[in-house]
Amino acid sequence: MASKKDKKDKSGPFITGFGSWKAVTTALHNRLPSNKESMVPGVEPIPDWDPTSESSGPPPDTITPQQLQATMEHLAKKDEELGCLPPRVYGSLLECNDKVYMLGGTDITGQPLNTLFMSEDPLSDWYQLPPFKAPKAGMSTHVVDGKIFIFGGSNIKQAGDNSVEIFDTQSQTWTQGKTIPGDTFTGGRTVLHNGLIYLIGGIRDGVSSCLNTIMSYNPETDTWKLGGYPEMNYYRYAATLVLKNNLLYISGGREGKLACDGVECFSFDDNKITQLATYPSKKVFYQEFNRPQDQDFYLFGGMDYPSTSPNAASEMYRYDIRGNEWEQMPDMHMGRADMGVACFKDKLMAIGGVTVNARQQVEPTNQIEVFSPEERIWYKFKNTMPTPRFSPHVLEHKHKLFVYGGFGGKPTGALEKLEVH
Repeated sequence: MASKKDKKDKSGPFITGFGSWKAVTTALHNRLPSNKESMVPGVEPIPDWDPTSESSGPPPDTITPQQLQATMEHLAKKDEELGCLPPRVYGSLLECNDKVYMLGGTDITGQPLNTLFMSEDPLSDWYQLPPFKAPKAGMSTHVVDGKIFIFGGSNIKQAGDNSVEIFDTQSQTWTQGKTIPGDTFTGGRTVLHNGLIYLIGGIRDGVSSCLNTIMSYNPETDTWKLGGYPEMNYYRYAATLVLKNNLLYISGGREGKLACDGVECFSFDDNKITQLATYPSKKVFYQEFNRPQDQDFYLFGGMDYPSTSPNAASEMYRYDIRGNEWEQMPDMHMGRADMGVACFKDKLMAIGGVTVNARQQVEPTNQIEVFSPEERIWYKFKNTMPTPRFSPHVLEHKHKLFVYGGFGGKPTGALEKLEVH
């Protein structure tokens, strides 16, 4: 392992040119957004005639069947306001065909959800779409050919769920996919590669039954392949995955209730598992940072678990793929775990997270830090995020960075945007 770097001055420096945070107030509706044009191609609805209003009287004598249909469809698509976005944590925030979707997670009472929201512009209106069948949180999601696939998760009994549900964003309908092999399943991690979705590790029947398996799902044929893949060297769930070309780097997670420091690499070309250098920091809830143009990746932060004295890590390590060694990088300005992460303006943003205060109490933070791989410097962000939270949903959409939900003592429904100056 390379020599340990000196710890940097905790007082600065501060980054400029990244703007400030702004809380966003949005409206939630229970229908799709109304189109400016009629659903009937080439036919405009009659704007001054509403058949549901007695004051409108009978339809005009000149109305055609096409205009009547256009008017009815136009009125049927009027929005009913449901209020603002509800509190949510452990769901999925993703993008498909320039639209943003939020699904699943747990509400303010800790109950899993089966709701689905969509927005064409997260700064204004969100719309509630048809729900999926099995309420769940912590599931894995992927987008393939305009469809959203949901795998596993934790159900209303706080047990593993092995269902697969598929949402067609064009027809806005749900279908059931073939279930994950086995009775119960949660905690697995998935990655999309060459048209197949690979499921790595997981748990069956409680944390004592961790898996070391790799299986794949074909979204085109709705079939699973369980045999034919090598077994991992570690039984684990909630692992961190980094995909580089045709190699999948698997690190961390948990072996039962203990943190796992094992790192291994699965080759899609050779169908082999290779043991790699052990990760120097044995933590849970650490994060990964990976840019496609780089020949390495980073792991940072995390929390001791189990521990009688909580400790959030500020450490960061770079993995040199060609040298198979870990290099310690400068520390973050504060220890944190379970934070939001974004690669924004080609730099790493560590957003919020859970930290430990001077009284040795675990609490959410609203502090932001920015890491420059070229300079090897952690910068402080002068403007804190309005809402302290960990496990937030973070998404870059149309060159804007959004943070929604998360846990700040209880689940929050706050939606905030980074305004770039």
